[in-house]
Amino acid sequence: MTNDKAGAPICIIGAGGIVADAHLPAYEIAGFKVAGIVNRNKQKADALAEKFKIEKVYDSLGKMVAEHGTGAIYDFALPASEIIPVLEQLPDGATVLIQKPYGESLGEAKAIHALAKRSNCWLELISRCVLLLIYWKQGK
Repeated sequence: MTNDKAGAPICIIGAGGIVADAHLPAYEIAGFKVAGIVNRNKQKADALAEKFKIEKVYDSLGKMVAEHGTGAIYDFALPASEIIPVLEQLPDGATVLIQKPYGESLGEAKAIHALAKRSNCWLELISRCVLLLIYWKQGK
């Protein structure tokens, strides 16, 4: 199975510390386009959008998905307990980056994997090592 999303816009789900301190700076350094962000606390999303020049802040995940469908890479750094509810709202065939941990238990991790498989999602787990590699390549 392959998934060629080179140049696809990134849509951020969540506006917490790891997104602000690692994901968005790494994407900026790498020159990746972040097309949108959504968060329960819209003020946090607005602040990050302004700081990182993100094109659009969405009022809901549904609106983000309606606009981007499977044409974007969905990156989310949420509590493990939120992974399944968010995955259930993404379109079949979506490309998804999930900040670790991959669930709160082995059972939850298996459920996440099964859901991704059923919906034909391309699922990757982000570790800090990936983000550090981008910083290292840029000499930061």
